[in-house]
Amino acid sequence: MADLISAAEIGQFEETWTLEGGQTFRVTGRPHPDGAIAFLMEDISAEVSLTRNFRAELELGQSLVDTFEDALAVFSQDGILTFSNKAYDTLWGFDGESSFADVTITDAVQLWKDKSVANPLWQDLKDAVMKLEDRAEWSMPVSLKGQTPMQCRIVPIASGATVVRFSHQTPAAASFGVIMGQAVD
Repeated sequence: MADLISAAEIGQFEETWTLEGGQTFRVTGRPHPDGAIAFLMEDISAEVSLTRNFRAELELGQSLVDTFEDALAVFSQDGILTFSNKAYDTLWGFDGESSFADVTITDAVQLWKDKSVANPLWQDLKDAVMKLEDRAEWSMPVSLKGQTPMQCRIVPIASGATVVRFSHQTPAAASFGVIMGQAVD
């Protein structure tokens, strides 16, 4: 109790109290004139609940897209990687959680170029992510060094963001595309 009072006397007391009934309070201690101490008890239950629900929805969404076999990366309108799934992280050896700096489309394209066979369309992909108008879905072939070919689909989505999706082609689909003389989408 003495520590609580001494911290409040210098205006440094702030704690969050969670009660058994589910309510959460922020308790702040401040000095007042004539040596008095005022404690402000603020009910922040609604804020905490909203934050927990939002975090749970994000975790659910991440869990859902982590079940997809296709590797997905989402870039913001500014070309910043905002999201990737487990398949993407595995395919490209990416560990976004340990990166403190923003990963840009330029960084991602460089990673993709380094791990795949040369492709003149990488610059077009970079330009498509950064494009603000006349955005359209398109695809390009990608071949990782020493692996089966993939299809890379670039899909504009809401708020100027772009999904870059890497799908492994099955041998049958790749053969069919070669027989028909066309790329497989």
